[in-house]
Amino acid sequence: MKLPKTRASKRQLLQSMAGWLPAIIFPTATLLQLIPVLQGRTEGVSTVSWTLFGLANLGAYVFSTQKLAIQIVLAFLVSCIMDFMIVIRCLWS
Repeated sequence: MKLPKTRASKRQLLQSMAGWLPAIIFPTATLLQLIPVLQGRTEGVSTVSWTLFGLANLGAYVFSTQKLAIQIVLAFLVSCIMDFMIVIRCLWS
């Protein structure tokens, strides 16, 4: 039995929206830490944690099958770069 088109399109819309959640949330959350760090406020920032986040995001990007999808690039690659920016800035202060 085939589902009516409205259900299938609602499901596709929901899946598409769910794919954008990490692409928006991960870089935004990282940016909220990166901004104070770039301003020199590094007290209490764990370089070990941010290094692990960076490695995890890099691994997730490499493991993904759709490396050029904007959601994947934003969620994992951009976040990875910002994670390592946090680490580098913390090490230099």
